[in-house]
Amino acid sequence: MNRLSRMWVPLTAIAIAVLVVLVVASLPLIFLSMQRDLTGENDAARYNLATGEPVDNPNAVPTGTDPANITILLEGLDESTQQVRLMVVGRRYCAPPCDPLSMVLYALPAPGDTLTIPSSVPVTLPVDDQPFDVTVNLPVRGRPQAFPIDHYQLLLGVSVRFTNADGLTLPLTSDQLAQRGIVILSEEVIPRFVVTDRPPVDTLSVREDLADLGISFLSSITFRRPIYLRLESALLVLLFAMAGIISVLRQDIDELLIGVGSLILGMWGIRAILVQTNYGGITLVDVFFSLFAILILLGCLVRIALQMRAKRRTDPNTSASAP
Repeated sequence: MNRLSRMWVPLTAIAIAVLVVLVVASLPLIFLSMQRDLTGENDAARYNLATGEPVDNPNAVPTGTDPANITILLEGLDESTQQVRLMVVGRRYCAPPCDPLSMVLYALPAPGDTLTIPSSVPVTLPVDDQPFDVTVNLPVRGRPQAFPIDHYQLLLGVSVRFTNADGLTLPLTSDQLAQRGIVILSEEVIPRFVVTDRPPVDTLSVREDLADLGISFLSSITFRRPIYLRLESALLVLLFAMAGIISVLRQDIDELLIGVGSLILGMWGIRAILVQTNYGGITLVDVFFSLFAILILLGCLVRIALQMRAKRRTDPNTSASAP
């Protein structure tokens, strides 16, 4: 065992022990977090946009002068385009022909953003009591390059509008919707994401120039990666880094380059498993893996240089000749 190896043995042993403890302690939390994806079950609740509270019986028929049950399903998020896919499903329980109603879904700018124009998608509600579903897309704000700690936010505004007998279209307030019996819910069924925040927002908090949009409900929705994906990414990066360090310190020079090359190729295989997105740019995982690959290759060169220097000192053919 050379002097370099003897120096790093205690530190390596301590680092391995710490990693083992971290892995063992994280496994229960990882499996609990990924239970939904493993079983394929969807236990997401539906939330009332007016209150932000979960609804016990989302399929109950509402009561009022023009009852309707409308659910906004958030069912997909594309990191490359930074858009969320929504499906508006529901049913009206009025006697046909129903009053002409329409909805407009808004992706509003952040409270401090005074320049961004809100994006909107109109949804026309049927004038009969048949079930309906409409799929739309809205932009979200986020930083996909921060994977796996990236998060995205949607400030969702919902405007419900009524067309009277004179053909005038008027927005309905949340109190007017409650009198009509129109219940609007939201549900998140996005894979590889969890919603950590969905509070209702006071519609008066929007910018003054957006007040004429006639927003009935306003909800802030934040999407984050599940805990298991964040823990897996961190643990795999650390384990590969430790494996590379041990390879550089312990393997013979003849086997070192082959072993390290296989390790680096394995890194990108793990990267393909973790970063299952359409985002084509560099992510935080790519940065760490690239840095570790550079450091491991640099360590190989240092090992080779030190061995060549030691061999030169002990080789009698390279010693200085006597005068």
